[in-house]
Amino acid sequence: IISEKVDIEDHIFDYGKIQEKKIARKAYYYQTATAFLIVIIIIAYIFYVTKKNADLKDEIIYRKKVEERTKRNNERYQTLFDSFFLGITVTNGKGEILQVNNKWSEMTGFTIDELLNMNIFDIVDDAKPNMENFKFNELRDGKVKSIDLERRYHRKDGKRFWGNLFMTSIIDP
Repeated sequence: IISEKVDIEDHIFDYGKIQEKKIARKAYYYQTATAFLIVIIIIAYIFYVTKKNADLKDEIIYRKKVEERTKRNNERYQTLFDSFFLGITVTNGKGEILQVNNKWSEMTGFTIDELLNMNIFDIVDDAKPNMENFKFNELRDGKVKSIDLERRYHRKDGKRFWGNLFMTSIIDP
């Protein structure tokens, strides 16, 4: 009646093989999901870095504009300073000369380089040191915003001249 021989092995379930296939399928899905998440993280990071780069470029452009504006302002200041009709001297709190204009150089007879290696008190005549030192100290200590004195100064050739000394304290931050 049955002429073919039936292999019983084909009809019996091998639960071990079924379990192995399930585990392999889960591992494949896990690997695929992990790879997908890694790709998403990489894309998100690329967007983040791109945004940060754009922000940095904007910051660089802004800083270059500020730097250029500051440079132009400094050039304007220097032009005004150098061409002003009054002698101007910038000193620190110890009286060391930091900057002078051309007019101050003409008035004293010293070159700008010579003046930059001097202290303002090397040029000032000591006619009234006590009262004026008191005023200088008040200015230095911030008790007054400015002082105005008439002073005598020494020229390089030994002659003296009178000048109106107006001082304002500007403190660098």
